[in-house]
Amino acid sequence: MDKLTIIFPTKNRHHFLKMVLEYYAQNKCQFPIVIGDASDKEVFEQNRRLVEGLKGRLNIDHQAHPLQLSSQASVVRSLEMIKTPYSVFSGDDDFFVPACLQECVDFLDENPDYNLASGEFLMAYVKRTPQSRYEMDKIVFGDFRRSVLDNSARARLIQSYYPRQVINTFSVQRTKNILHMYKKILHAGLDADMYGNILCEVAANGLSLIYGKEMKLPRLYIVALKHGEQLYQSRAAGLNSISRITFEYWPLYLKKVIQLLTDALMEKDSIPLDEAQSIAETCILYYHTNVLMLGYPTDVLKEHGITFVSSQHGIGRLLFNKVAARFPFLKNLKQRLRPSKAALPNLLNPKSPYHADFMPIYSSFEK
Repeated sequence: MDKLTIIFPTKNRHHFLKMVLEYYAQNKCQFPIVIGDASDKEVFEQNRRLVEGLKGRLNIDHQAHPLQLSSQASVVRSLEMIKTPYSVFSGDDDFFVPACLQECVDFLDENPDYNLASGEFLMAYVKRTPQSRYEMDKIVFGDFRRSVLDNSARARLIQSYYPRQVINTFSVQRTKNILHMYKKILHAGLDADMYGNILCEVAANGLSLIYGKEMKLPRLYIVALKHGEQLYQSRAAGLNSISRITFEYWPLYLKKVIQLLTDALMEKDSIPLDEAQSIAETCILYYHTNVLMLGYPTDVLKEHGITFVSSQHGIGRLLFNKVAARFPFLKNLKQRLRPSKAALPNLLNPKSPYHADFMPIYSSFEK
């Protein structure tokens, strides 16, 4: 019986969808895949032909979703139709390592008190060539997550926000929990617009760890792409720090996230309302000022009532980046002195612990 379904929404990005699906086909991915496709008619037809051509190599359910459907609503619609006990979802431009997905399923099978499992997350910056192809430019570790092993929900919630900058969206999770979680997020109306969408993931980050522990396996798990289309979409939508905090409904959305976390904490840990609310407010304040607003001028943030209370790590990185912006050679020097395991030359080296899992993904860009 299949135990895991891969889910991802897509909209008018046939080129990335093609790369990802051909990668899974080439690597004989056995997991069923559900695609919630909200593309325009012409692109949807391109995607349909792509899926048809992969029949027999991949088990794909290609669903037509309304163009106006939010990505969270698309995921819920897909989740309601699947039968597997575990689910994982991502964008249409991210590459999971199938063998690591299987290890996550095996781990969750053996550990019922865990809700999430994942591995190392790499972020690949890609650029478009004059030949309209994409090539990897640089690669960095995409997060600073670690396993979250605390028995209490309140302790797990605090860990879910404090040193972390990438959320649990891409982790393998128990289907019943992730469906329950996103239904609550949709009921709160957080997917109503582009600003609420940001906080959908912030809420999901905390709720998923309130529901159970998280294991991070010592293996490459996913390579997520960072590219110009994302930057263009953010700029076109006016997504920047100040546009968020001056948006009319932003404080209301923050209160809704806090309420979701408060209710879940009260239910899971059986603690009183004031204690649960205090924990939720503290976590969201920290995340709001140290992740969503990181790098924005603190004097401007203070004008809007936002106090910058960053950790030493965050401040140190911020100061270094400001100095390196004036003296670019510093970043090159830092890389030579402290080469990252995620640097592309290291990943291409057969001695790298991530080499075997990385090369099939890298090869998708070399065709």
